Amino acid sequence: MIQLTFQLTQQREHIIGIIKIFTPLLVFNKQTLFGFGLFHQQPEIKLTSYCIVADGQNLFLMRKIVAGFAASLDGYIAGPNGEYDWIIMDKDFDFAKHMERFDAFFIGRKTYEMIAQSDGPQMPGVRNYVFSNTLTAVSKGDTLISGDIVPAVNKIKNEEGKDIAVFGGASLLASLLDHGLVDEMAISFIPVLLGKGIPMVDLLKEKVWLSLIEVRTLSSGTIYATYTVKRK
Repeated sequence: MIQLTFQLTQQREHIIGIIKIFTPLLVFNKQTLFGFGLFHQQPEIKLTSYCIVADGQNLFLMRKIVAGFAASLDGYIAGPNGEYDWIIMDKDFDFAKHMERFDAFFIGRKTYEMIAQSDGPQMPGVRNYVFSNTLTAVSKGDTLISGDIVPAVNKIKNEEGKDIAVFGGASLLASLLDHGLVDEMAISFIPVLLGKGIPMVDLLKEKVWLSLIEVRTLSSGTIYATYTVKRK
């Protein structure tokens, strides 16, 4: 199977119909597709993000799973007691606009329970998928996923919708990475050293290589870096 990621469009059916012309080539990239001029007569098309997956005969679009975190320079996403008071909300980063990319969250049990105890606002239009082998129920409107996560995650990725954000925690991220399910990492490196705390990711079965997409330096000194996860 070949999987490639690049910026594409809105309607899945419309795009699949166009791109299937290129399936025999097994070469898909933005430059190739736009070079044929297929999109110049489509003013209604809006750019968004999809994975193009080809198995030799079929071509389909998948939502991307994006793991986004604020992390200290020594790799922690929270202090030893779960503190977040060191995270800088930089005026250069439009968090609300960034979150428009997503309409679903993948949440681990510990993070989910922490959110449930807080009085933070709920995000309208976002569906929560809670990953746990110990919980037996979740809040109304949320979806509990337990057992073998691979078929469940792949099913969600193939559904209509925007991209999916991994919203904690370290154990869930490790599990998703071990199964090759994460497409992109987006990390805000805050200019602070915590010395100890909750790591970004738990122990992995093997190293995961990333490919740099973009780096931005914000006025606070925070470095925002995005990566694609390299496939084996």
